[in-house]
Amino acid sequence: LGRPNHQNPSTPTVSLVIAAYNEKDVILSKLQNSCSLNYPLDQLEIIVVSDGSTDDTCRLLHDLSIKYSALNTLCFDRKITSPNSIIGKTAYLMDKVSCNLSDHIILDTKTHCKYFSETFNIEKNKFSHVFVGADDSKFFPLNIARKNTEFRIFYWSTFHPLHGVEYIVKAAEILKDYEDIHFELAGRGMMHNKVKKMAENSKLKNITFTGWVPLDKFYDFVVNKIATSDICLGGHFSEVDKGKRVISEKTFQFLAMKKP
Repeated sequence: LGRPNHQNPSTPTVSLVIAAYNEKDVILSKLQNSCSLNYPLDQLEIIVVSDGSTDDTCRLLHDLSIKYSALNTLCFDRKITSPNSIIGKTAYLMDKVSCNLSDHIILDTKTHCKYFSETFNIEKNKFSHVFVGADDSKFFPLNIARKNTEFRIFYWSTFHPLHGVEYIVKAAEILKDYEDIHFELAGRGMMHNKVKKMAENSKLKNITFTGWVPLDKFYDFVVNKIATSDICLGGHFSEVDKGKRVISEKTFQFLAMKKP
């Protein structure tokens, strides 16, 4: 019969079908185990068929399907884990299952739709894009008198790695000799202490960290800051690829209030 030819090994698309009946106690660990297979995840489709389960199997699968872009959030936005780790592979599966179970998928930009289509091997016609936008009952042009004449630059953030707030600190350092220019960064998050330490180490006096604002006061605070600033920074500024595919919520808020 001759020797098999291994010079051009192929990795065809494989569908793994899991039949489940009342498997609520093990279904999630089974999916995680399937993700750890030594096979390219972009060539692997995992289909779970619940054969009339009467326990919480279907609910667990539904909850899994509505998770929002776990792969991006865990691996790239927040850099909590590697996409090649067990957690990263599980996140990939969560997104892929979510997309496969959906009748239609709405994302915020055309570029983000293209990314999901290519990453999870899903037909482009299953996607639509709708810009995040801003609530125009809260965000609209305002003319609020200011108490000083300094040039004010405003930015709010939850300080994820995606946001690249450290680059704003670097910009403040470049402009530190201009005493009439002042930066204000509002919010808190996983990168907050690191970024604030950068500013402290550089002994910057032209930047203020406001900290987090309670949700019930958030919109009034942000609207006031936008209205009384000369420039508002939307972002994202990091090198994370997602930053090139999406438009931040704050950018739409600033545009709605007609701020550069």
